[in-house]
Amino acid sequence: MPTQPGAKADEDPWREDRAQSASAALLAKVEQAEAKAIALLADPKEMEAKPKSTYYAIRFLGEIRSRKGIPALCARLLYEQRVIMSNEPMLLTEQYPAGKALVKIGLPAVEPLLQGVAATATSNVHQKLVADVLAEIFGGKEVVRRVDEYANRLAGKGQPTKDRLKQFLELVKERYE
Repeated sequence: MPTQPGAKADEDPWREDRAQSASAALLAKVEQAEAKAIALLADPKEMEAKPKSTYYAIRFLGEIRSRKGIPALCARLLYEQRVIMSNEPMLLTEQYPAGKALVKIGLPAVEPLLQGVAATATSNVHQKLVADVLAEIFGGKEVVRRVDEYANRLAGKGQPTKDRLKQFLELVKERYE
């Protein structure tokens, strides 16, 4: 049976004898597009020159739940969406599309986000955005427990890390308890 109205049976890419090659071809295209999206996010000049492409590259990485894209998305977390602006107030994860993409990726993004907060001093906006992303992944109250667990695991990694995570945990509690 054809998959599209009007398609002939011999043109059906999902016919039993063609399904494997059709699937492999689609996967190859997705992997190629994923690599190009990650490469775009690695080039600040290209991002600046192509804001729509940047927005859609970020969105694409979230839609395909790209684990390979997590480092690039974390690095561009504060890239502000400039494609679709409205007069309505937006959630931070809507204003910053990499946050929304990381929410879609879900649990694999948690550790890299928390490592970023623990590793270096970050801005208040960055910390709030990470808190909001984690809250959307875990759920509001659960995020406090999860960040606390992570902070306790890293407690022996050195004072600056411990202090940054303690400060971040206070912000999470303030926002979600």
